[in-house]
Amino acid sequence: MPVTETKEWTASSDPAEVKQRLAGEVARQGGEVVSTEPFVAKTGAFWKTRLLGFIFMSSSDLPMTIRVVVEEAQTGVRVQATVSDRFGLAIRIGVEGRLRTQCMSLLDALEEASRAS
Repeated sequence: MPVTETKEWTASSDPAEVKQRLAGEVARQGGEVVSTEPFVAKTGAFWKTRLLGFIFMSSSDLPMTIRVVVEEAQTGVRVQATVSDRFGLAIRIGVEGRLRTQCMSLLDALEEASRAS
């Protein structure tokens, strides 16, 4: 099972602007946006991690998938983001903590970027 973390927050701008800010943060993290509707992005280096292993990789190079739902709400824009690792059937013994920390770090960065003025 992949390591997955989800976070929900409210931003004060319109959905298109929030998605643009999220895309900017994904690029800053070295990732790429795969789809904007729904918003899906990937970060990290999947094959590099497969070849070298978890131990030799920095946390920012760990391959992650980001899925974000952006919806209009009464109080602004509701954002729900989910970050999960992209290791498929790989064994995560000994690295689950690093993966979870990287998931939370990405979620915090996305939240901060979407709330920026």
